[in-house]
Amino acid sequence: GRSRQVGGTGLGLSIVKHVVERMNGSISVESQLGKGTTFTLGFPKAKEAMLVRGGDGAALPQLLRPGRILVIDDEQEVGEVVRDVLIAEGHTVDVAMSGKDGISLAEGSPYDAVFTDLGMPDMSGWEVAERLGRVCPGVPVALVTGWGTSLDEQECRRKGIAAVVHKPFDIQDLVRTATEILHAAESARGRASGSEAPGVEPPRNV
Repeated sequence: GRSRQVGGTGLGLSIVKHVVERMNGSISVESQLGKGTTFTLGFPKAKEAMLVRGGDGAALPQLLRPGRILVIDDEQEVGEVVRDVLIAEGHTVDVAMSGKDGISLAEGSPYDAVFTDLGMPDMSGWEVAERLGRVCPGVPVALVTGWGTSLDEQECRRKGIAAVVHKPFDIQDLVRTATEILHAAESARGRASGSEAPGVEPPRNV
């Protein structure tokens, strides 16, 4: 694999803990000075048959509303963290490292949701959201804001932002945001076709 860059996000272990807990497992750690650290992961025996996905024999549990998501972030480490968290939830994820590349991907491939960073060198998250609104209207856009940035909720709604995720983000908030905007988009499609699904809550900022 690629060599680890200096100064990561510090979320690697948090992702592992999140995935293990989602599977009702446990994680413990034991360290010995000069000898290293051992992480032990425990998982309960499956009570239900796993459903096979794809043709490679991989087995995954049935997942609720997996979506195709585009992540746009000029910081590779952050983009990879968001990608890994969403993939762990069963979503299909593409990552672009600039607004321009993200828009190009969106033009050539249908997405159910987009997570875009607010501050990028080539264009802001606002510009990305505006252009995506023309390229793929109706696709919800979540704005990922930088450390300490505060945004006006009404302004976000006026500009068509479905949700806001603040860095450093909580993994549960990120997962919940993805679930909510995917459900909201699905509900909107249902209303447009006259078959609205009941009981779906609108997206909210996190």
